[in-house]
Amino acid sequence: MAAQGAIDQVERNNGRQGQNRTKHSPWVLRQVESHLILGPLSRYLSVAHLLLGLALILFGGLYYFHRLSGLNLGSVIALGAASVVFAQETRLRQAVLAFYALKVTLGVCVFGLVIAGLGRFEEGQTDAWRYFVLAVVWLPGLEFIPRIAPHQKYITLARILLTVGVIAQGGDHA
Repeated sequence: MAAQGAIDQVERNNGRQGQNRTKHSPWVLRQVESHLILGPLSRYLSVAHLLLGLALILFGGLYYFHRLSGLNLGSVIALGAASVVFAQETRLRQAVLAFYALKVTLGVCVFGLVIAGLGRFEEGQTDAWRYFVLAVVWLPGLEFIPRIAPHQKYITLARILLTVGVIAQGGDHA
């Protein structure tokens, strides 16, 4: 198993380095290794390179479309700074930190969908159910069940398909 190999690598690194910078629980390592995006990312590419690439793409796009303002430039600089900070860590540690950031961001977005859905229900909008369906589909938690964790990439693919289906229903065009 790839997760066991990562666990062994972390234990070897901890013994070699004499510090706890790369020590993670086996549960977290299994979560990261079985993730649809972060699993391959932790093995083949660093998050720092990904963030730097996103910063360069964002800068190029903003420059090309003449939208390079101070606020937009700040976003580019923040992505570049994050890539520098991430570059000081191992690929596995980068993936674990990205996993934590992803789950917190997903939780905040789900909370926003619930609030938006409640507001739409209060206004009597007929598409309020879509917000609730999306919030329930993307609610973090199912992938943390130990028996389901190794298969979380399929859960993510199912979530993406359900999201496309809900969005394809479209709004009311009256």
